[in-house]
Amino acid sequence: SDVVAVDLWLQSIRDTVRIHAAELDKLDNEPSRSCSYHDTSMSCSVYGARHRRLVELSLIEQCINVHKTPVVQRRRAATRALATGAQPSVWPCVYDPSKGKLNLLEYDMSDHWQRIKHIYK
Repeated sequence: SDVVAVDLWLQSIRDTVRIHAAELDKLDNEPSRSCSYHDTSMSCSVYGARHRRLVELSLIEQCINVHKTPVVQRRRAATRALATGAQPSVWPCVYDPSKGKLNLLEYDMSDHWQRIKHIYK
């Protein structure tokens, strides 16, 4: 049902908060300046640093989850045998409504994968 889907989605966010609690607890969650949800200026952000970082960390965790899926693992195994060495890529991008831009997060998925791939062989 829809409730189960929402619960699963919220659980992944709760897990992200738990995993990264030490980093998130150091961040302020106050907006960068006083503004409302109806402010349309591009410099207005109603979200504080903690909220923005939680969005980024949640996105990174979801990218990791995509890497762990059987379809990506099968494709990695199939392309590993090819001479080109081309592997599936997952790009962590997040939309920033305050700037109207899609931002590629500076996170090396391949480096992370090197550290955990032995678990998902």
